[in-house]
Amino acid sequence: MAEKRVPSKQRRRRTLTKVWRREQLGRELREMYRSYRLHCPGRPVQAALVLAFLIRVQRLTDPILHPERQNSTEGELDQLKRETTELLSWIGQVPQIPEADIQRAISERADLLQKAGRSGSEVVADARLTEKVWRKRPKGRPPTQRVLAVAALEMRLGNPRLSWTKLAKKICPCGQPEHNFGCRERIRIGVVALRKALKKHKIRLSEQSSSPRPM
Repeated sequence: MAEKRVPSKQRRRRTLTKVWRREQLGRELREMYRSYRLHCPGRPVQAALVLAFLIRVQRLTDPILHPERQNSTEGELDQLKRETTELLSWIGQVPQIPEADIQRAISERADLLQKAGRSGSEVVADARLTEKVWRKRPKGRPPTQRVLAVAALEMRLGNPRLSWTKLAKKICPCGQPEHNFGCRERIRIGVVALRKALKKHKIRLSEQSSSPRPM
């Protein structure tokens, strides 16, 4: 008897449920990620980076909320902080998240930290970390090479035949009427660096699917 095929949306939901269960993501982080996926569809690479970032935020917060489960060394916590900073540099701006969702997540996390007896400065630091991803940045700021690399890789996943030259014409922000070899190479080198970062952080992408698969 042929195995019953599970709809792709249902498979993605099951995959995320397994990730959340394994990482013990708090409800407020799950809701933030759901809101992100709802308002930012079609961004498989950025979505994988956002989920990886949230997982690391949870790992940093867990020893604060549950000191009895503290099993990370100072070196491991410092490494997590460096990883969150690097992941943020690839994620870039996520302006579509509704302000109400941002405020709710910040408020719920602040309540958790306060109930755990953390100081006001720690609560503020956690809120700022959340805001770095979700708050809208000032208009007019050009995208970084890392953010362009994420967009370029997503376009290549959608159309593997898309050349680097055509990509440069679509997304290069140099402002010149004609994009040259340098424009193309900057995008290509950025994508190579992005793939290395995904591998380093153990974030796997399915070439045929928009569903991120963090390990």
